[in-house]
Amino acid sequence: MPARICLTGRAKLPVRNNSEKNMGRPEGNDDEATAVERVANAARELRSASAALEAHLNTSVDTAMRTLSLARVTAAFNDLQAARDALDQLLARKRLH
Repeated sequence: MPARICLTGRAKLPVRNNSEKNMGRPEGNDDEATAVERVANAARELRSASAALEAHLNTSVDTAMRTLSLARVTAAFNDLQAARDALDQLLARKRLH
């Protein structure tokens, strides 16, 4: 499976099969680890998008690039919020069981 390119231009490596991915972790923590990883990735993307927006605001007079950068920050923020909400829901379900 080839690597995918995200908005930051960095390659995203394909996920390995579950037996390699989960070595050394109890099976019950798979969902939690995946949710935490999603939050971490979303936070990194938001940080990268914010830095790009700041760079465009400081150097560019092109309003289209500023708008695109702002849209990227907005999308990254929404993704981070969704990831955090999903993690919160997962942890709440685990507490109930």
